[in-house]
Amino acid sequence: MVRYLKNGFFPKHCPICEELLDEGCDWLIACDLCSAHWPDLRGPSGLVFMKERCFVEYAQTGFRLRTEKRLNQQVNEFKYGGNRFLARRWGQWLGTHHSLPNEYQPNRCVLVPVPLHWKKRVIRGYNQAHWIAKGISSVWKIPVHSSLLRRRHYGKSLTNLDRKSRNELSRELYESKDANGRFQVFLVDDVMTTGSTLSACGDAVQRAGHEWIGIITLALA
Repeated sequence: MVRYLKNGFFPKHCPICEELLDEGCDWLIACDLCSAHWPDLRGPSGLVFMKERCFVEYAQTGFRLRTEKRLNQQVNEFKYGGNRFLARRWGQWLGTHHSLPNEYQPNRCVLVPVPLHWKKRVIRGYNQAHWIAKGISSVWKIPVHSSLLRRRHYGKSLTNLDRKSRNELSRELYESKDANGRFQVFLVDDVMTTGSTLSACGDAVQRAGHEWIGIITLALA
């Protein structure tokens, strides 16, 4: 069972084997032995899978979601259970294992979480992608710009739709605003399914005159 402190999630023990974790590590989620058995996609294979679904310069993810029950539980905990501290910790894990590419200018780069419609954000209490982005930001030292992108319409979830249906529904869902200067944008989300949501967000960012550099998600469905 995952353990918590009053100030949020702190993995005193591995949630899988219950072994004590190193308290001095800011991003550690599970022990090395258990995490070695995860469906890890932090290497070249993950890059291939991501770019098959979303054509962009930089595309990184953490793990495959379907095959590991404990990882599904962790995602559900912050996505539907309101544990924003766990989302931030996973963001730190992502930022630690994926580096900001050297060719981009940190003073122009921003992390932009995929937005929820304000009604859903009120129901859920927060946007989990924002807190994942905050975790990445703490490692990469670039800002999170949550107001750059917004979801225009409140409607049916895209979660259970096929690729064609998601593409059709997501095309006009998002819009981005102009800002002082033009940003190099890294989109952040919790789980990529078909890539249509991230593509729609990237299109909106580009229409506003920003440079869509890449995507980073915690998991691949």
